Amino acid sequence: MSSYMSFGTIFGNGKYLLGRKLGSGSHGDVYYGKDLHSEEEIAIKVESWDCEEMFLSHEFQVAKMLEGGTGFPTVRWFGQEKRHNVIAMQLLGSSLNSLLQQNGNKFSLKTVLLLADQLLERVEYLHNKRFIHRSIKPENRRDDLESLGYMLIYMLRGCLPWDNAMNDPVLLKQVKMGTSINTLCKGCPEEFSKYMAYVRSLNFEETPDYAVVREMFKDLFFNLGYEYDAKFDWIPQEKQSIFTPSRRQGLEVRKIYTR
Repeated sequence: MSSYMSFGTIFGNGKYLLGRKLGSGSHGDVYYGKDLHSEEEIAIKVESWDCEEMFLSHEFQVAKMLEGGTGFPTVRWFGQEKRHNVIAMQLLGSSLNSLLQQNGNKFSLKTVLLLADQLLERVEYLHNKRFIHRSIKPENRRDDLESLGYMLIYMLRGCLPWDNAMNDPVLLKQVKMGTSINTLCKGCPEEFSKYMAYVRSLNFEETPDYAVVREMFKDLFFNLGYEYDAKFDWIPQEKQSIFTPSRRQGLEVRKIYTR
């Protein structure tokens, strides 16, 4: 086997079938797959033993600890297959980044508020399990919520003030530090400014009041007359067969909240 598992590979004692590639990350590749026993469509992450650093084993342990939370996938299998570490897990929906790109790089206020409620719930669950994005240090909860704020503003505005400085780390830091909350949230309802002000007021070791910020966005949602009907901006498209090789197998997945 080459450094990449090939399309159609059967593994896991004959239980799983590897489909087409979904995307690539810094530590491996992600594929569609199928559980041949249940006919369930799944996601498969593959990491070659040739990688300088291997993280899939740790990711498996974290995923198992997070199982049961809404929006977190269930792990079906983890093991080794011909010099690869492999995870078979529940297949979730499209990434927010891909949905955002399909929607012209912006979402409506209704969709952003629906997402805000769900994302804050997910982050709270993650923090309660003592896993902080990029780090397990509890004092980084504030950073996570600030990054989430950037993400929400980006989805609503379609840009952030420092977009043009993304390729210059020094300039990027300067622009971020010099951007006021009013400038950051220009054109957004005042609740977004209040959210950012609250998050930045937190001490690093202080436990955020997730319920308060969720309620603030919910109040805005209902005051605008929106119906909590889970009708997001994106329209479901006809699903491509996961076992039809795709010409766009090199999909780049970008974390928009780090912009």
